[in-house]
Amino acid sequence: MSNTHLPIQHLLAQLEKQGRRPRRNYRPQWITPIIEEVAELFEPLCSVGRVGFDCRLTEDRWEVSLYLGTCELVGGKNDGQNRPLSFQFNMHELYRRFNLVERWEWTAHPAKNAEIADEEASLVTIEGYWDDNPIRLKLIESPPSKVGPGLREFPNGHREQI
Repeated sequence: MSNTHLPIQHLLAQLEKQGRRPRRNYRPQWITPIIEEVAELFEPLCSVGRVGFDCRLTEDRWEVSLYLGTCELVGGKNDGQNRPLSFQFNMHELYRRFNLVERWEWTAHPAKNAEIADEEASLVTIEGYWDDNPIRLKLIESPPSKVGPGLREFPNGHREQI
């Protein structure tokens, strides 16, 4: 019985799963197509990337933050490192999709420090109405630190989504 810890670990994992409630999607139905449309405007400069997002309801509107996920290096001397991906974003096309733009700002903090959240180092904020729905979009230079990588890159250059 050298593997008796396996059934115990399995049982603990099952109990842990039972204690969790399934995550409900509280976002309004109109917001999902917006996320998909904005995600299409990201152009990774390395041929492939994966867009992540976060949604939250604020006092006056839904706020959606979007970013291109990092790439985890697998194998080699940099094994396990997460590398941010370079990208371009079509700002003109995004502007055209709004019915009304009330605010358009770029915020940059080139000298990151402990007082500034990592996701706020450089971001563009667009506030307005999309199909008559009030929304605030934030385009962030890199994902928040709490978010894991979106891709894995192997020594042969092959990338896969996580």
